[in-house]
Amino acid sequence: MTLAANMVVREPTVTIVSRPRFSEPPHRAVRNLGSASDGERLTEYAGRLHLASAHNAADRTTQEFVESMLRHGHASLFRHATYSVLIEGVSVALGGALERQAGFGCTSQGQRYVEAADVKFVIPPGIIGDTELEREWLDGVVASLERYTRLTESLLTRFAWVGDTRQRRKLAREAACTVLPLSTETALVATASVQAWRDLIAQYGHEHADLERRRLAVRALRVLHHEAPVCFGDFAIGQASDRREYVQVGSHEV
Repeated sequence: MTLAANMVVREPTVTIVSRPRFSEPPHRAVRNLGSASDGERLTEYAGRLHLASAHNAADRTTQEFVESMLRHGHASLFRHATYSVLIEGVSVALGGALERQAGFGCTSQGQRYVEAADVKFVIPPGIIGDTELEREWLDGVVASLERYTRLTESLLTRFAWVGDTRQRRKLAREAACTVLPLSTETALVATASVQAWRDLIAQYGHEHADLERRRLAVRALRVLHHEAPVCFGDFAIGQASDRREYVQVGSHEV
């Protein structure tokens, strides 16, 4: 057995599937200035409610106000705006870590529902580019996929007495998939507040973090910075000593 090119995933993708929609109550309006996303407006609104500064006597723009809140450590203001993203092309190892991440709600692809023909594998970033290492890694995942396929077929025979075909296939796959490696690809929808996303990006994006986590943090930062540049404006993307991208805190270059 050989793996088709589309069965080897080399990069993750992060796609926004839901974003905040701010509806300001007319009876308690805030005087805001400048352009901003709904998530940033919501953050400003909560902050001005807290500070009783709805009139904005200092004529601050939303960007200036939110940046001030960041500098003064008002983290609770960033719990209100939430973003949901579709994450694809990550390993089940990373998917499991995301599901355990504080402040996150995640729904991942169930391995028991994935047909053998649709199984993909995420090549570790540390292996990419080295021909010999890639070949050895491919040999390992091919062997595991062959074992998974054999086990699935044998288990389908074992559970032949189960009348529901869909249930029979789930029973077979849920047992057989345990031989697949941690690099098996998965996808998930992840929902979190700006504060939780900031925590994850800082943690996963650190220059000493696991390379797959770091790569995902950089991707997530680029997407979320585009959505709410003020809320993520104190993060930057730099190059670590290992020549790979990582997330810096305290700059404004993404």
